[in-house]
Amino acid sequence: MKKFFAIFFLAPLLYSCVNQNTSDGRLKVAVSIPPEIFVVNAIAADSVNIYCVMDKGNNPESFEPSISQIRELSSADVYFAIGLLDFERGLTDRISESGKNVTLINFCDSVALLYGTHGECSHHHHHKTDADPHIWSSIENLKKMGSAVCNTLSRLDSKNEGFYRKNLTDFIIKLDSADSIIKHNIDIAPSKSFIVWHPSLSYFAHDYGLSQIVVGNHGKEQSIGLLKDRIDEAVAQDCRVFLFQKEFDASQATTANEKIGARFVEINSMNENVTDELIHISNELSK
Repeated sequence: MKKFFAIFFLAPLLYSCVNQNTSDGRLKVAVSIPPEIFVVNAIAADSVNIYCVMDKGNNPESFEPSISQIRELSSADVYFAIGLLDFERGLTDRISESGKNVTLINFCDSVALLYGTHGECSHHHHHKTDADPHIWSSIENLKKMGSAVCNTLSRLDSKNEGFYRKNLTDFIIKLDSADSIIKHNIDIAPSKSFIVWHPSLSYFAHDYGLSQIVVGNHGKEQSIGLLKDRIDEAVAQDCRVFLFQKEFDASQATTANEKIGARFVEINSMNENVTDELIHISNELSK
């Protein structure tokens, strides 16, 4: 509730990934986070104007859209949401109130969701609010997201359907190429387990048979007992790499790693070039 009301009082934030040229007849496509730009660009190229709600450099765990950002979103023709992020909740109601008919597509409806990866629910619960939101960390999910973009744009802009479908084919080929590189790196990795502060790589780990050991606790201080259990697990599984997102406090992670002795590697789960980021992670795991 606090987050919902905060939307109405925040000052406008800078738009780092918005193209506000809406007078050229092209569709205006809104997305929630930078990784979605990667998918939309792959399918639509320059045939649409893209607006990203969350600015680059922000943390989706704490981000709150401003009034101006909600207004900008409400002017879009289509909004591709992840459908699982905290800040997305309530946005659809605000769009409806604006009176603009925005086509809403939730990418989470196109993929097989993972549950229990955040330590808040069991794998037997299948409520979207409990699902792991980081669906873009999977090559297979990116293919399905690309198909959703292609189908939606083909319906809204039928004269360019052939263009979108050709781009989808090319996108899948590029994703397959990235997948081959990642698989090779994972095959030669000295350990099939890794440590991460925030569980942003659950789908990546699932796809490649890896064990993701989560040390952080949603920005909160980890309990001593649970932290010790995770440290013991990391040592037992011979974790060589500690993947760390720069938007999180590194102090407790550094303390935890003193007993593990893993190599710190900075990652960016909000990297707009998703495949480059996933290949980077696999490269580090292979060392």
